[in-house]
Amino acid sequence: MGGGIVKLHIKIELENPVELPSDFRGAMMSFVKYLINNPDITNTKNIKRYNFTYFLQKADTNGKGNEMLPPINRSSANDKNDNKNRIEIKYITLKLSLIDGKIMSSVLDRLSELGKSGKLEGVNNDFWSKAGKIRILYTRLMQDPYITTDTAIFKSQSPIVISRAKFDKSANRPKKRPEEIYLTPEDGEEWKAAIVQSLLYRYKHIYNREYTGEIDIQVLGSRSNKLMIKHYRGRVIGWSGKFMVRARPEMLNFIVRFGIGDRTGQGFGYVKLINSSLNRSGDII
Repeated sequence: MGGGIVKLHIKIELENPVELPSDFRGAMMSFVKYLINNPDITNTKNIKRYNFTYFLQKADTNGKGNEMLPPINRSSANDKNDNKNRIEIKYITLKLSLIDGKIMSSVLDRLSELGKSGKLEGVNNDFWSKAGKIRILYTRLMQDPYITTDTAIFKSQSPIVISRAKFDKSANRPKKRPEEIYLTPEDGEEWKAAIVQSLLYRYKHIYNREYTGEIDIQVLGSRSNKLMIKHYRGRVIGWSGKFMVRARPEMLNFIVRFGIGDRTGQGFGYVKLINSSLNRSGDII
């Protein structure tokens, strides 16, 4: 394994400011699929070998200053009767992590084409249709250091979603409310067990081998940062915050590259590495 995990940061400017829809993730999923341009990787039936998140800015910022996360926990955003929450977006920053350099090279070629044409050819999405031409402000390859310790602290940069019904495909199961399906750290050991099960399942299917070793997850700070997120025609419940993972380095680096939880190919579970060092007493430095 190399000296680091490469991620791609892209900032774009829209020709026309566009009102932020309550479920913006669908538009970003279309953009990511356009960039990857490989159905074998983006097919909905496959375990996703990529992870992304995004940050948004309004037109009056001129693309400068603090980036703004979408109103993921406000189901009323841009409601026709809720004018004070209406937001128009002009600038978007995408952070994208991919499984290997070959796919990254293909994405960079795709960005080069987009930079020349300014058009998302073949993307059928209302948001991008309204946006007009797209101007690429920058494309940066960022490298996260490869973790060599057995402990790391992460901070979520998109909501972490995990479902207790992930493997329950029973057609007779009655439709449940999001509160009955999704778990957060408030659910204690059940949340931890579901996160670990998801990591083991995704690790096996992406790397085609079993992970051998323990995985322990500890939430740092508040467990109650629960988020209700509009997604497609329904809603999911997620959580945002800092957490510590004790595991073998290959699993910690898997989390950096592919995220944590469910729906990681849909803009959920993207994390930032905060710290991966321990002092002799076992406390985080």
